[in-house]
Amino acid sequence: MKKRYKLSEETKQKMRDNHKDVSGENNPNYKNGLILYSTYAHQLEPYEQCRIGEDFNSLEIKCTYCGKWYMPTRIEVSNRIIGINRNGKNRFYCSDSCKQECPIYGQIKYYKGQEGHSSREVQPELRQLVLARDNYTCQKCGSDGPLHCHHIDPVVSNPIESADIDNCITLCVDCHKEAHQISGCGYAELRNCA
Repeated sequence: MKKRYKLSEETKQKMRDNHKDVSGENNPNYKNGLILYSTYAHQLEPYEQCRIGEDFNSLEIKCTYCGKWYMPTRIEVSNRIIGINRNGKNRFYCSDSCKQECPIYGQIKYYKGQEGHSSREVQPELRQLVLARDNYTCQKCGSDGPLHCHHIDPVVSNPIESADIDNCITLCVDCHKEAHQISGCGYAELRNCA
């Protein structure tokens, strides 16, 4: 068993003082609080869509769920690099709502609330293509609120076209709920078809 040593307050203060020389504004990779593109992009580009931001050569990343460009924090970037090296996890999300809506966030094997082959959640890449095609607006009411990608022809009845962009439409949360209340498109009916 390894013996642990307790550091004195004087030693802790010395360590903090030494760290000040390279932290915050003194860090060579720090530029007005932004993460520089040249610092991390080479590690992320094989796995993520990266681009140079308009401010001071900053790093911008595409959100895994909604596909919008945003500037991640240093901790998000560090966690993603660690995740890539270990298990491919720790994706980028622009907000907590995107993180919670995403079917692959925190999942090990299946999408949230689904078991194995019965998952009908739209793939994140397909979802981003459909949202971009529909200009990030609900095609029923015109809302730009939280958006879902809805299969026009259910996956259960037509699995071959499940990844077809022409078989999907952008709907807001409320319109999506309404769509699943139509006869033949209810969640319980679709679940029983599997």
